[in-house]
Amino acid sequence: VGEAAKLAINGTLLCLLEPDLPASLKALRGLSRRQLLAYAVPAFLYTIGSNVTYVGAANLPAAAYQVTNQLRIPMTAALSRALLKKRISRLQISAVCLLMLGVILVLLKPDHAGADAVVGPLRERNP
Repeated sequence: VGEAAKLAINGTLLCLLEPDLPASLKALRGLSRRQLLAYAVPAFLYTIGSNVTYVGAANLPAAAYQVTNQLRIPMTAALSRALLKKRISRLQISAVCLLMLGVILVLLKPDHAGADAVVGPLRERNP
């Protein structure tokens, strides 16, 4: 629903603010298939990721959702390094390691407030 609203709002703004809309649409037709895929694939994956995030927020306990949500940052860093060959600074690596350490500490310390909500439901769902 959120993505459809974004599409409607952006489409409306495009129609209102673009002085020569037919010429702009004609320019889009001139793009190659490869150029269109370069925009379409990430946009599609972003939409899927957003919907999965909403489903996770609705079905997981709050603490478990926060832990899994925090793991997106190290995964993004690792994938950008592996797939895009992007250089990651030492400060960024340190920040990602500190974040992962925090996630691990929350998972390993069951007497910490809120940690039972993480470890307990995960064990119950995966016997």
